[in-house]
Amino acid sequence: MNDLKKWYLLLSSILFAVMTFFIKMVSGQIPAYELLFFRFFGGAAGCLLVDKSCFRFSHGSFKILFLRSLYGTIAMFAFFYALDFSPISRVAVLHFSYPVFEVFFSALWMKERPQKIIYISLPLSLAGIYYMGNPVSGFNIGDILALCSGIFGGLAVVGLRQARIVNSSATIYFYFCIFGMLSTIIPSAARWVTPPKTSLWPIFFVVFLGGIGQLVMNYAYKFSKSGEGSIITIFTIVFINLMGFVFLKEEVTARLLTGELLIAASIFLLFLKKKKDKELFLE
Repeated sequence: MNDLKKWYLLLSSILFAVMTFFIKMVSGQIPAYELLFFRFFGGAAGCLLVDKSCFRFSHGSFKILFLRSLYGTIAMFAFFYALDFSPISRVAVLHFSYPVFEVFFSALWMKERPQKIIYISLPLSLAGIYYMGNPVSGFNIGDILALCSGIFGGLAVVGLRQARIVNSSATIYFYFCIFGMLSTIIPSAARWVTPPKTSLWPIFFVVFLGGIGQLVMNYAYKFSKSGEGSIITIFTIVFINLMGFVFLKEEVTARLLTGELLIAASIFLLFLKKKKDKELFLE
């Protein structure tokens, strides 16, 4: 993978980090399913504007497109709803643990040879997730949803990598958005809440940044193997935590920092393994 495509992964991570901040800004003002509908509708419309042939998919790839869309939609539902209940910093570190789960599911789904480092990385990540929660009171619903978004996000990335072999970024993203629209249109219509004027710009940035970030990530993953975006994920967590601390005045506790460091270390181990094997970015 050449240097330009390395920057695609970093760019997509920055876009997703800023998008997460805007999701948190409108959290509680409109239902999460309605915000998701805007996100999916804008994404599908954007794909058609950029590539009018995006609805054409490769013969025999319908199943993988369906699974990628299903897992991705579940991950997004869990992620958006998690931000209604938990601080952005906790949601970010739990959601962006998905590279660890991606490596695990790649061995099961794509029959890739499992890396030995996963036996260290996965327990380390799970220890960080546990440490972030309070052993007395346990995790709240937002933490559980954020973790689920990371698990299904890992599945979605494995599906994305398979689908990207024979389909364009626009095609994969288009059907992902169509699936998401069908999943959110009924609850949105039945329980419509008119967004207040103050939330219009944040909603626009959620749609715009999320759409561009997804297309960039889809393109980059054509050239990647499991775990190759892991180091970029660490930067995403850092970006989101800084925004939460500076702009949302969220509290930073010792338990949170310890848990984040454990998860970041587990992700970084995947990166070091790829670098050692000279597989981080493919030429």
